[in-house]
Amino acid sequence: MATLDKARDLIEKLHNASWCPAIKELRDYAREQGANEANNLNQWDINFWSERLRESKYDLNEGPYELIVVATQKGISI
Repeated sequence: MATLDKARDLIEKLHNASWCPAIKELRDYAREQGANEANNLNQWDINFWSERLRESKYDLNEGPYELIVVATQKGISI
């Protein structure tokens, strides 16, 4: 049976296994894009480059979808 301690251990193992490779991937991508901060990413850089990397890898940009959500919430038919 799962316990809180086992769940925490699992989350910690996943974090430890994935954090360093993810940061390396971000640094490599930022460096490829010519970012001066690539070797010393701050939290705001991590957020920014994570988004740019996601957009480049998956050709995904939330921009147009946000308009659909707002229009739907306001009852506007598209």
